[in-house]
Amino acid sequence: MQTGRTSQTESPAVFDTCGLTQAYLTLNDVRYPGTDVIVDFNRHQYSILYKMFDDFKKAAYRYDELAGGTQVNFPAFNSLFPILVFKCTEQSEVVKTGVIDMRITLKTAATPANTAAYALIISDRVFKLVSDGKTISQLLK
Repeated sequence: MQTGRTSQTESPAVFDTCGLTQAYLTLNDVRYPGTDVIVDFNRHQYSILYKMFDDFKKAAYRYDELAGGTQVNFPAFNSLFPILVFKCTEQSEVVKTGVIDMRITLKTAATPANTAAYALIISDRVFKLVSDGKTISQLLK
């Protein structure tokens, strides 16, 4: 989330906590994560969100922490990059092949005016395109 970033003098790479207290993702009525994640950024109680973010970095980029990684440490996560990551890799076959209803729920103490929330969806759905020379069809794997 970002609040009041309307001019070029405001850094678009910095995000805000906006009083976030709880967040989860729902895919076809299945919640991710399965248990409640309650946070309080003012009291520095956000380690579960940082772990979810850090686990994503390790899984997606396969880096060795001794050799390198990102510079987003625990304090920077709070003050500059409170990015929420929901891992949804364990899904039923219905979700993998059917229409997906996705809902992100963010609960805040009070959302400031001029706040925008952004979402990036990374999917590894594999499909194959085939053509008979006239039309192109998609075959799901």
